[in-house]
Amino acid sequence: MRYPGAEWRPIAVNFQRGGNSPKFLIEHIMQGTLAGTDSWFRNPASEVSAHFGIGKSGEVIQWVDTADVAWHAMAANHESIGVEHEGDTGQQLTPAQLEADSRLLAWAHKHHPIPLRLAHHPVLGAGLAYHALGGEAWGGHLQCPGAPIVAQLPLILKNARHPHEPKPPAPATLLEDPMLLNRGAGAITPVALPSSCTKVRFFTAVGVASIEWQLVGEVAHPLAVSWASGSQVVDIAAGKNGIRVTRVDAGVNDVSVALES
Repeated sequence: MRYPGAEWRPIAVNFQRGGNSPKFLIEHIMQGTLAGTDSWFRNPASEVSAHFGIGKSGEVIQWVDTADVAWHAMAANHESIGVEHEGDTGQQLTPAQLEADSRLLAWAHKHHPIPLRLAHHPVLGAGLAYHALGGEAWGGHLQCPGAPIVAQLPLILKNARHPHEPKPPAPATLLEDPMLLNRGAGAITPVALPSSCTKVRFFTAVGVASIEWQLVGEVAHPLAVSWASGSQVVDIAAGKNGIRVTRVDAGVNDVSVALES
């Protein structure tokens, strides 16, 4: 299977098509970079591969379909998914790599008979494993992926069992500034807002008003706010997706906003 959270970069050599029945997800260290490992796996002389690679920034690439056999752990190749990590023995995984690992493990558990537990035996065990666990039978790489990463496996497992929910956006901070009251037509009042403020409210009894919207340390955004007649209370909110103006009272007049050049 192909993991939807990975960039698909199939290799043409160094794997066996079909025949994989994963019960382990085996963690490895690259002893190098993601780009270097990608190049090495494409070299027929290397005779090695893995299903996935995870960069230090959390990017995930997939070289081999999980139904196929990657060449990463010898005796365990036909019953495992191999995951390589950018870095060197003795280093910990970065927070981004840990998060990517947890998501991959959760997906692998859902689609393959890989239990969400730590594997403690290369033959009788199953679950989240590491290369050195298999000893000589798994290739004799006793420093792969290294003690610091082995110590992080329980955290990967914990987060796979309980994925992080995205945090809801913080509510807008409302600034009611008395300097914005009852301006005359065409008046312009620069307003410097604190960086935590995403909304400003003002009241005006005239049909046209202008203010200058500016977060401290950022470029100012002059605005023209207008309506047909009558007094209005107006909220102006600015964020990543632009600027929004909302009339607060129940008046009958439409409120419009335009960015001034």
